[in-house]
Amino acid sequence: MCGAFFVLFNHNCQSQEPWNYKAISKANQISEVVVESAGFYNLIESLPKNFVKDASVDYTSFIQKALDKNRKVKFPDFPILINEEGLNISNNSTIIFPKGGKVYMEPNSLGSYAVFKLRNVVNVQIFNPVIIGERDKHVGKTGEWGMGISIEGGRNIVITNAHISKCWGDGIYITNAKTVSNNIEIKNSVLDYNRRNGLTITGGKNILIQNLISTNTYGTLPMAGIDIEPNNSRVILDSITIVNYQSYNNFRSGLQIGLSRLPNPGARTLSVIAEHMDIDGSDIGILVGGFYKSYPIGSKVKGEISIRSVKISNTRQPVSLARNYQFGPLINFKNFNFYKGKSGKLFKDVEQESFFLKRLKEEKTIKIIQ
Repeated sequence: MCGAFFVLFNHNCQSQEPWNYKAISKANQISEVVVESAGFYNLIESLPKNFVKDASVDYTSFIQKALDKNRKVKFPDFPILINEEGLNISNNSTIIFPKGGKVYMEPNSLGSYAVFKLRNVVNVQIFNPVIIGERDKHVGKTGEWGMGISIEGGRNIVITNAHISKCWGDGIYITNAKTVSNNIEIKNSVLDYNRRNGLTITGGKNILIQNLISTNTYGTLPMAGIDIEPNNSRVILDSITIVNYQSYNNFRSGLQIGLSRLPNPGARTLSVIAEHMDIDGSDIGILVGGFYKSYPIGSKVKGEISIRSVKISNTRQPVSLARNYQFGPLINFKNFNFYKGKSGKLFKDVEQESFFLKRLKEEKTIKIIQ
């Protein structure tokens, strides 16, 4: 969205040049995790006779019944078509995708859906899921919330080696529901060519994002590889760790942190650690939104946002900052390495550069590679 993020530099919501899809190299792809599947129910057993293997027939009802009855499940080793209802995952489920297994979302007109829905569930593990959305064949034009995996109030959730692409909204979406999402791990995963964000966190605590590749996010704002952005001031959001993150060719930004809705009267703490990040090819490398001019007394958000060991390349603007950070948690930048893009400039203008460099040099934390 446009708003507090862009107050200082008067950004509009357009990039400086046309966007084109750019495939990531095979060297950056993440290998399948081998998981022992002895004793797992094979979903092939739930399909009707004479089933097809080309994802041309909707098998949602058959798959859902099997997921409801079985807690250890192995998907078939061929593509499966799922309709707009998506698949609800139950408590204490372990799901495995073998090589060749994948799920396609059937084209629809909904503005909001999820292929996998983890709502108020506990103790779920999903290995090697391959999910392909329907953004290229979407029937409607409204909405932006078609998710690959939606975790809403989930606890003790581990997603390993996910490959999620072409979603109408986000590849992965994490938020709160009846309960606060807690102890969520997204590991060794690739999110490619999703329309809104690669991964969004609007609520939750004790969230680990490790070895993530988020690429080619394009279609509707914010268009970030990772977006941390609470929806309102009542949200519980804390203890987020991002480590070994690669962002490539995401249209607007590699990492966006927008907390302007979070301050409210009463105790509020937020900690974010983001380290060892490689951001290449976005309009803005890291976008840290500002806050409004005033909030009620006692609304300051405590805690710390620590962003360190970062390489930013080929961006119009490596880091975008705003104003009024006295209402937010302490922000600490450390060990930033900037590489010139095609323009040959690190920042759009002198005002941007001097503002950012002054902030960082006061802490002696910046290194610029010319």
